[in-house]
Amino acid sequence: MSRAKLSLLIANLIVGIAIYLNFKDDTPAKENFDETLIYTLSNLESVTIIDPKSDKTIELTKNPLSEWMMIEPYKWATNRLALSNLQTKLAHLKVKKLYELSEIKDKGEILEDYGINQNSPKIKLERKENFIEFTIGDLTRDDSTCYCLVHLSHLNKKVIFKTSKDIIDFCYTKPTDWTERNFIKTPLYAIDNISVQFGEGEKINSRTNLKKKNEKWVFTEPFNGETDNEKVLYQLNSLISAKVIGFQDEYNKEMIPIETWKAKLEITGFNKTENFNFESTNEGFVIGQKSFSKTYFLMNQDFLSLLNDWSTKLRSRTLFQFSLSNLQNIEISHQDKTFKIFKKENEKWQISESNSSKEIVLEADVEEIRTFFRDINAATVEQFLETSVDETKKEEYKMHEPLYKINIRYNNSSTNSYFFNRTTDVDKMWTVLDQNQSLICLIQKDFNKILKINPITFRTKQLLPVDYLAKKVKIFNFDSNTSYKIESDSDLNTLERISNFSAESFVNNSFKNDGIWFEGDWIPWKYDLIFSSEETNNSKDFQFRLTERKGANTWFGGDPLNGLIFKLPINDIDNLYELIKNVD
Repeated sequence: MSRAKLSLLIANLIVGIAIYLNFKDDTPAKENFDETLIYTLSNLESVTIIDPKSDKTIELTKNPLSEWMMIEPYKWATNRLALSNLQTKLAHLKVKKLYELSEIKDKGEILEDYGINQNSPKIKLERKENFIEFTIGDLTRDDSTCYCLVHLSHLNKKVIFKTSKDIIDFCYTKPTDWTERNFIKTPLYAIDNISVQFGEGEKINSRTNLKKKNEKWVFTEPFNGETDNEKVLYQLNSLISAKVIGFQDEYNKEMIPIETWKAKLEITGFNKTENFNFESTNEGFVIGQKSFSKTYFLMNQDFLSLLNDWSTKLRSRTLFQFSLSNLQNIEISHQDKTFKIFKKENEKWQISESNSSKEIVLEADVEEIRTFFRDINAATVEQFLETSVDETKKEEYKMHEPLYKINIRYNNSSTNSYFFNRTTDVDKMWTVLDQNQSLICLIQKDFNKILKINPITFRTKQLLPVDYLAKKVKIFNFDSNTSYKIESDSDLNTLERISNFSAESFVNNSFKNDGIWFEGDWIPWKYDLIFSSEETNNSKDFQFRLTERKGANTWFGGDPLNGLIFKLPINDIDNLYELIKNVD
């Protein structure tokens, strides 16, 4: 709970306790000033503060909705904490009755002897048809109290009291001391639509609109797009927290013609809409006005910066949001090659690479696709260059001849395209066009590394067909010309452990019959590994080559059928090593 709300709660509690302790009846005793004051404060409907010397009147009143409003010198919501402070101070006002007005005449004195005259400040408290009016006089000789003429309307009586001099402070308050400093009344959690418009009169230079959908904010004007939700919430909080620094009396300034307003702000929540107009002034502040109100309020000059450039400042910096769940396919074009990741009817993913002469289609490794999506989704916009792209802009940023192009088809059959080019010498800085959002932006990311794709990176790591059932495994050592085999009938456990034969990663697709080159070293094949599905001549066999084991975690294999070189995962290394011992 904020300090202001806590103070307001405590102040109201004190007033309530004072009311309870001072009287239990709804009607105060006629001659008891304390009870009359407490009763009036507890049923207060209006407060008027008058300072004749400055010709200033402050009037606060409770409207039919029980909302406290200032109606003089301008109309604005009352600061309830300030009002509660007045009620609390007056409820604890120390008073001592001196004389009734008729008695001072009998003494040969006049009100001016107590510092009370037509220029004395006044505080008037009203409830229904009755009121109490305090007219403040001079301080007493010890400066601890002051003289005060109190008019009790229900007694039709005026009495001079000595009262606490705290009452004087209220007489010299400013109107802004009694008003709320926040001009937006809709609470943050209730706002579901907000827009800002710049222009003069009927001419609209720009309009930006944001709408909350499923607890997330999106742009609906000047484009449909994602926002940075945290930035929107921060922006809304900044607007709601913006403080009014002053007001201009409607009687001291002519109404500004509506067509001269520079900015218009519209906030919707609780099925109600608040509309505000703003304009800069030569005096270095911003003047604002709420629709259907004649009150002008003043803001600091930097307030307009909260309304500027929402389409850039609040826009989501995440350009790509690819996932297995929302895509049907993604196609990446570079030079004369096209790489495609696509989903088959059985929800299985495949990859393909094609050029003008051939196409290769492979089963895809879903985890590699997820990694690819994470890498590209991590790219964030450094700067928005253009938010409305035409053919001229495309030519300017060389988007007609992109280095890379991504075509997307979503599950709902909608599509989008992204174009990538380099228009700067800064390392890893790319210019990207999002066709659907019609924007061009700068992104700092190594797209050469991400988009220059080798298909074998995405190939499934499973080296045997998914439905393949091996009945026999044979291993042959080229050096010793020895072999060893295991069969399902004699050693089913060992067979099952190595039948899930897979690669940890693929090195290249340059298989040679006698060995491999790796990081400048020649490593010959040492073993032949053959999986057989049956024990008859109709057996479906898969053959692989293995080098000798290189250290604890490295062992290379080859796939003659698909021309692949791969590294074995650690679990296969351990299982095969036990088998190799039989031929070494």
